[in-house]
Amino acid sequence: MDLSGLEFIDAAGVAAQERAVRHQEVVTGQLQVALNSRVIIGQARGVLAGRLRVTPDEAFVILRRYARDRSRRRKSSSLRPRHKASVTVPAQVRGCASARGAR
Repeated sequence: MDLSGLEFIDAAGVAAQERAVRHQEVVTGQLQVALNSRVIIGQARGVLAGRLRVTPDEAFVILRRYARDRSRRRKSSSLRPRHKASVTVPAQVRGCASARGAR
């Protein structure tokens, strides 16, 4: 094999490694977004559970129904707890809770 053939093989290997690194960066970013979403959803569950006096699982069902009914993602900025004193439960969510038979 001449030198140009080895250079081609080496370049192909480098290109494959670069693709693998880019793929890994994309996957890492997606996992970080998923983790951040989980944290936000968990906080919303806690707020709803406390405010509506339901279990965290019931709060998640209410939150999911609210999001699906409005074709929004569950991590909507309108549901993000910003400051404990300023968090309010939208009337629509309270309506979902009463439709669910919340305690």
